[in-house]
Amino acid sequence: MNKQTTSKKTIKNTNTKKKRDIINIILLIMLFVILCTGVYFACTLQKFRVLSIQVKGNERLDFKTIAQISGIKYEENLFLLSKREVVERLKNNPYIEDVTVVKKVPNSVFIQVKEKKVIGYISSEGNSYLIDSNGKIIDVVPVDKTRRTDSKIEKKGFDKENTSPLTEEQIQFINALAETSYYKKIREYNFEEDKTPLVVLESGIKIAFDMEQELNYQIQFLEEILKKAKGEGKRIKKVIFQKDKDSIVETE
Repeated sequence: MNKQTTSKKTIKNTNTKKKRDIINIILLIMLFVILCTGVYFACTLQKFRVLSIQVKGNERLDFKTIAQISGIKYEENLFLLSKREVVERLKNNPYIEDVTVVKKVPNSVFIQVKEKKVIGYISSEGNSYLIDSNGKIIDVVPVDKTRRTDSKIEKKGFDKENTSPLTEEQIQFINALAETSYYKKIREYNFEEDKTPLVVLESGIKIAFDMEQELNYQIQFLEEILKKAKGEGKRIKKVIFQKDKDSIVETE
């Protein structure tokens, strides 16, 4: 009697397990169908077509240029758009240092770019060679296309075939000045003399810095000189910093 009861229970448990397995399989099939249906509608509905492209962080490159480089097409499906490919295309541009692409459901793409900083340009044979903060040439443009806000760099022995025309000391010098209030006032850097780079401000004042002295000290002292000259009604023509010597101030 006990053996018969046990056998019936075993058969019942086996049947229950089979039914449960069948139900699970049916549920998985239904879930797969629902998922496929959702993907199909997401890829075909007009609601998920790219209608808007937003760009932020750009300065030199305009919106039209970035949108064109990205390869994003209006009306293409948002879900089929490859962010990785968009990032790769944008990073191939010499002006772009980094980029982030975000899809915004239902129909827009947001592009955040970080452009390389142009610290100046070197002119040669009618062209301007734009230099970034790493001292690399990132682009060559006609002289008449050079931005008025870019600073000119005069350097002896410029070789246009050399993609890194500045020395490490010269790069550090310009980048250090970029952290000061004078950066946007600089019209030209002149490295004809290795130890005494000459900086020309928009006002026409020439400043001969001493590479062997601490730059911040020279900047602070320069501000004192200019402030004093303004108070006395004098116009500064040139300031020359010298190591272990008094600075020379030339006035008009």
